[in-house]
Amino acid sequence: MNNYSKLGFFTSKGRLTSEPNSTFRTPFQRDRDRIIHSASFRRLKHKTQVFVNTEGDHYRTRITHSLEVAQIARSISRYLNLNDDLVETLSLAHDMGHTPFGHAGEEALNESMTMHGGFDHNLQTLRIVMFIENKYLKFKGLNLTIGHDGDVPLGLKNPKYRLLVVANKFQTGFDEPMLQSIYIDKSLKDVQCVQTLSRLNRTMSGKASTFVLDFANDPESVRFSFQKFYQEVGLEEETDPNTLYNIQTSINEFKIFSSEQVEKFCSIFFDKNREEGNLHPVLDEVVDNWNGLDDDEQREDFRLKVASYIRLYSYLSQIINFSDVELEKHYIFYRYLSKKLKPKTKEKVNIEHLIDLESLRIQKLHDHIDPLEKADHEYKEIKTAVGTYTPPAKDLLSEIIETINSRYGINLSDDDKVNIDTVRQKIFEDEEIEKYMNGANSEQNKQDYFKKQFDNVILSLLKDRFDFYKKLDENSGLKNLIFDKIYKDYKDNKSNRL
Repeated sequence: MNNYSKLGFFTSKGRLTSEPNSTFRTPFQRDRDRIIHSASFRRLKHKTQVFVNTEGDHYRTRITHSLEVAQIARSISRYLNLNDDLVETLSLAHDMGHTPFGHAGEEALNESMTMHGGFDHNLQTLRIVMFIENKYLKFKGLNLTIGHDGDVPLGLKNPKYRLLVVANKFQTGFDEPMLQSIYIDKSLKDVQCVQTLSRLNRTMSGKASTFVLDFANDPESVRFSFQKFYQEVGLEEETDPNTLYNIQTSINEFKIFSSEQVEKFCSIFFDKNREEGNLHPVLDEVVDNWNGLDDDEQREDFRLKVASYIRLYSYLSQIINFSDVELEKHYIFYRYLSKKLKPKTKEKVNIEHLIDLESLRIQKLHDHIDPLEKADHEYKEIKTAVGTYTPPAKDLLSEIIETINSRYGINLSDDDKVNIDTVRQKIFEDEEIEKYMNGANSEQNKQDYFKKQFDNVILSLLKDRFDFYKKLDENSGLKNLIFDKIYKDYKDNKSNRL
């Protein structure tokens, strides 16, 4: 008997929850079957494209649209010798998170959910297949395959598959340094033209030239599209990636740490369940070796070279796609290490003997200040609640900062301090939070509600204060610490009012 789970040139990378393969179906056939038998897929029959389904029998709904897309996609994939089971599965599932009434319904729902992160039907599809569908006891969602060997980066590295057919949505989401040639068969203008042709500008060893064969656009229209976004820019800093290797070589000459220590640090750092405290012992060993150098000049030289590497890598990584993973590992290692390398303290210079106090003269410049001119102005009443006591935010902020520094060894910037205070103020000024916290709700429900609103406030900082948002998003321990402090502060403040 054939083992159909191993048929085809594409194989699955497995599932989030381990399951044995079927003897009779490939992993992607099982994915397709799970999609078809799901309640969310069947509900697509009630989601219309434009008209309501009571107007007749022949209007398209989301389910008929999905079936038609799956049929077309399967035919194309089979012609191109691709994994047609996978393509069919993606086609059937692509609209499971869609709203009724076309994209107008999605836009309306996105607007109404602005305060809760908005709505996107593609993300909703992922939520459905990963969490919402609940047909199995062992796992949430449908436990679909998490990947395949047909991923674009992997596929292009296989000599058998060097041709990629690109649709509109894929013009800017595709970033592959190996891409050398583009064949264009549609009209491109303005940003679309720039973004599409810019797929070729990635650098890679052995890639000496690029090639564009355009069947639809003339040179003048392409030049015009690029001209709008072109201006002469002078780069003040070095842009040669080899400079990084030179700095790395000079750092290695100090023999303060080994490659094994870098690997150990990175293995802890990239662990999703890591505890920040486990990083410090590795770094402390390196710091001890650094302190053991012969003199201050050597220590300062090492520290400055590490700082140069961090600065240059963060700059070059924005314009060059590095293929050397070791550069990234050392960058992360140096970032954390640099915080523990204290700069050389400058000697205080005694200048008392250079100051002649007897030669100083006090000069009277003004006898009075001219009175301020009167101006008509209406001042709003400053309202205060009787008996209200609000602990100074500065005290809470100082406590948070002290705890963070002692627990994580993170030096918060002045902007970070302002952002934490901003989060606190937004929460304290929110009337809806106050109503809920004062209502007849259980303590657990209050805490859950408070956490939800706290997360919403953090999310609201995404656009204008991305660095702070990213810092909390990447460090759940830091985020939870700030939440606990603000939550306790809020409860204490509430009890003082009662």
